[in-house]
Amino acid sequence: MTFWQRLFYPITLSLRVVWVLIRFATSIFPLNLIFGSSSQRITPTSARDPQATAARFLLDYESKYGTNHPAFFQGTYSQALEVSKRELRCLLVVLYCAEHDDMDTFCNQVLSNELLLEYLREKRFVVWAGDVKESEAFVVSNTLLATRYPFLGMIAPQGGSRMVVVERFEGLIDPETLRAALQAQMNRVDGVLNNARADRNRHDQARILREQQDAAYNASLKADQEKARRAQEERERIAKEAAEEERKQKELLDKRETKKQRKIRLQENMLPEPSVSDTVDIAKIGIRLPSGERLTRRFKASIATVQDLYDFVEAQDLTPIDLDSDFEVINTYPRKVLVDKSQTIKVAGLFPTSSVMVEEMDNE
Repeated sequence: MTFWQRLFYPITLSLRVVWVLIRFATSIFPLNLIFGSSSQRITPTSARDPQATAARFLLDYESKYGTNHPAFFQGTYSQALEVSKRELRCLLVVLYCAEHDDMDTFCNQVLSNELLLEYLREKRFVVWAGDVKESEAFVVSNTLLATRYPFLGMIAPQGGSRMVVVERFEGLIDPETLRAALQAQMNRVDGVLNNARADRNRHDQARILREQQDAAYNASLKADQEKARRAQEERERIAKEAAEEERKQKELLDKRETKKQRKIRLQENMLPEPSVSDTVDIAKIGIRLPSGERLTRRFKASIATVQDLYDFVEAQDLTPIDLDSDFEVINTYPRKVLVDKSQTIKVAGLFPTSSVMVEEMDNE
């Protein structure tokens, strides 16, 4: 190596390294992405409603490539992850970039391949797709470290709540190779998924058993509480009826005692009967008692009242009428109940002679 070669060797080495890096970069990215105008660079649009973005992506995709494609998840990337985690399914992320020439071939020949589509349906893949020009897909591309497009990432549950990227595909790939790679990864994660499903099934069975036991316990507790409530109501009803019966008995005894005392007072304080020699203003009344016994009583017709007649009758033995029952005095002809006890004997039509009978009053 000459003196001048040794002198400029660091500079030439640096230029060669830069040239190699440029060639490597152009082999990965189209030139218009590196040196093109700002209008051609991949820049995300402002944030929009993710649901509307997913719907618009599906509409644009089908208008350009038709309807023969995987069932794209209609929701956000986070929602797709959550569904995959909850249902223990693999997630296939498809990142679309219209700036790459391979995208049309990929969409027309790979994503529409019937064998691939059948495989994705059979294995119940959740397929989420997005255009990297949209803010959400752009963030996802950065998260998954996508460098070439089209980009596919296979994400699988890995126990607990972890979701792990188990395979990545960058650039154009034929459908057979893609399906074989997905199958290889599924063979690896199937065991994990089956164990997770079995574990979740055990937890679900245990939860269902607990819920059934809780339901049975609550039903038994409710039945016991209802039984106790009814028993308490029955005790209260019996106690109330007993108290009511006791009250009625007390009222009856009090009423009987009151009538006994009244009968005694009436007998002690009864006005004397006018003498036989007294013939002026005398009403002679024949009284038939409930027992059939007949009495005759003389009253001063203009002085004595119907109440005096009732008092005289009440002072007698009215068997079979009980003490707790009331009675009434009835004029036999014409038959008439003597109700107005303030009337005098004469006004009541019992003068000069009359016949009355005593009957038990019908309180109903």
